[in-house]
Amino acid sequence: EASKKVRSLTLNDSLVVQAEGTAYSSSKVALQPRMTAYSEGFFTVWEDLAGDPDLFDEEWIRGSYVSSANEIQSTGSVQSNTGSANWPSPAWSGTALSVAYYQYRSFGSQIYFTRVVPSGAESMERVDEDDFQVTAVSGNAKFPALAYTHTDSTGEHYGLTWSDTHTGTEQVYFRRLTCKP
Repeated sequence: EASKKVRSLTLNDSLVVQAEGTAYSSSKVALQPRMTAYSEGFFTVWEDLAGDPDLFDEEWIRGSYVSSANEIQSTGSVQSNTGSANWPSPAWSGTALSVAYYQYRSFGSQIYFTRVVPSGAESMERVDEDDFQVTAVSGNAKFPALAYTHTDSTGEHYGLTWSDTHTGTEQVYFRRLTCKP
């Protein structure tokens, strides 16, 4: 069975490929890649069906730090809980990678938020003990989009938008998130 790869490219001003690298190679399926820049390069997150070999067909959110020299600095799982996790949306705060995603846990799909930093070549260290559940709706909450705005004495500030069906039709919602220092 062929592996599926998340690849990275470096382009010049004329959009000509200058360098290419593999951020991650999955034994099953790697899809929905998203990326954000950080001070030394890029961070890529994606859904990975090979997240846990004992839980086939459950997507996990994985991530890789890719340096400005196209070297993989760290790769690992982003979410802290089992259950199909989808649609990662990353944002870099200057000190940690924050990721919003939706996941099926005890009921429907809900939006979760987590922060990680690289910890060696093959792992991510959690900033917070567990993922923060943003929504608790009776319908399905999906398709988050996360943006970092700034850090001040009250913490790191983010904007988060998503769609959910708790009113009976799909609507778009917004919430400000502040992570205390």
